Amino acid sequence: MDNHSLEVDIYSFYCFYILSCNLYNSLLANKSGNSFGSNIDKNLSLNEISTKFPFSNQEKCLWASKSPIFVTWLKFSDSESLKDNYELRGCIGTFSKLDLNLGLKEYALIAALKDNRFPPIGFEELKDLKCGVSILHNFKVIYDKSMTDTRMHDADSKRDNSNFWVHIEKNFQILPNNINDTNGIEIKFSYYNSHFSSTFLPEVMVENEFDIKDTVEHLFIKGLSHEYSSSKDQKAITKVLMYDPRKYIDKVTVYKSSKTSITYSAFKKVVSSWAETE
Repeated sequence: MDNHSLEVDIYSFYCFYILSCNLYNSLLANKSGNSFGSNIDKNLSLNEISTKFPFSNQEKCLWASKSPIFVTWLKFSDSESLKDNYELRGCIGTFSKLDLNLGLKEYALIAALKDNRFPPIGFEELKDLKCGVSILHNFKVIYDKSMTDTRMHDADSKRDNSNFWVHIEKNFQILPNNINDTNGIEIKFSYYNSHFSSTFLPEVMVENEFDIKDTVEHLFIKGLSHEYSSSKDQKAITKVLMYDPRKYIDKVTVYKSSKTSITYSAFKKVVSSWAETE
C-alpha cells in the first residue's frame, strides 16, 4: 500500500484508535471474539502514533500545545433527508485548554460513550462511523450583560431587543456553504435561579441553514435540555426567552474552529498498513 496516497488526519485517527481499542478491550472482557486489533499496540500516545504513518497534518501538529477541543462522532445513514448521509451520534468537548494527547484521549470516549442524547456507541457500529475533531481558537466576547452598552439599553423594550439582534448579527458571522469562515457560538443564559450554557460548532449553522434567531432559539433548547427533559417544557421556556432575549442572555462568545475528519474505512487502511510494515 502506498501510504502517501492516503490523506489521513492524525487527530481524528487518534480518536478512532482510542475508541476502537476501548471497545475491543470491552469485547475481550466479555469474552466476545473479534479480529480487530489482535496485533496492535493499544497503549500508543499521539506522539508515538505520529511516527508510524505520514499523516496529512503531521507537520502542523503542536504536540505540546493546549487547546479547547470538540470530538464529533457521525454514523452513516441511508436517510434521504441527510445532506451527506451521516447523522450525529455523539458530540462533546470543552472550552478548557487541554494538552492534545490527553484531551483527545479523554473526549474521544466521552463523546462516544457519555453523550446523554444517545446510547453508548457499540463495537458493531465502528464500521459506519466518521470522526471529526474541532480545535477551537480566536475566542471573542460579543455581548456581556455585565458591561453596559447604551446602544442596547433603550427605554423602549421592543427597540432594545431589535438593537440586540442587530448587534449580535453584526458580530456573529454566518456564511452559507462556508464552514471555514463561519463562527462557532456559545451563549450563557439564566432562567429564574438556574444558569445554562450551550454551544454550536460552525457546521451546525451552515448545515441547518440557521440565521441568528434560529441559532439562538436552538441554543436555548439545547441548553435547557440538561435540566428539562420534556421537549414541550423546553419549547415553552424558549418562547419566553426569545420574547425578551436580553433579559435572559448573560454572555455571547464567538470563536473559530479548525476541523478535520476521517471515516472508519480510512482508519482501517492505516491500521492495515502497520501490519504490513511491522
